[in-house]
Amino acid sequence: MNSEERVFIGLGSNIGHRRSNCCKAAETLGEAISVKLTNMSHLYESAPWGVLGQRPFVNAVVEVRTTLGPLGLLVLLKGIERELGRGRGRRWGPRVIDLDLLFFGRRIVKGQTLTVPHARVHERGFALLPILDIAPDFIHPVFNVSMRGLYRRLRSRAAVKRLP
Repeated sequence: MNSEERVFIGLGSNIGHRRSNCCKAAETLGEAISVKLTNMSHLYESAPWGVLGQRPFVNAVVEVRTTLGPLGLLVLLKGIERELGRGRGRRWGPRVIDLDLLFFGRRIVKGQTLTVPHARVHERGFALLPILDIAPDFIHPVFNVSMRGLYRRLRSRAAVKRLP
């Protein structure tokens, strides 16, 4: 039997009921076989990243425990995105839901399909700020720095605000 891994997944939505989309994604993830939802950050609103001129995103991070491997979890995340209405669209463009595998324990995965830790997590306040809610002392396995430390190093903290 596989042991459980501590995993962090970023949630984002800027189409439709953004808060509900993020909460439904977390709920659906928690109902999946081999996945146990253990924590969820507050919801945050952030300016779009990559493609400007679109609605702000609502973001959160969930912590799960899973016996799935990184690629198996990625397949599950893509299935949840499709189930919740995400279609193929412009890279970094508007989306009903976006699920990003940010960290898979302390594993480092570099492949054509998947890179873990997420290649840009250390540059994105909309990912770091929610992680601070639930795991400020988690250590980035490549940089060997806590989430709190990465957030302190973040160049731009603008445009990310916690929602009531």
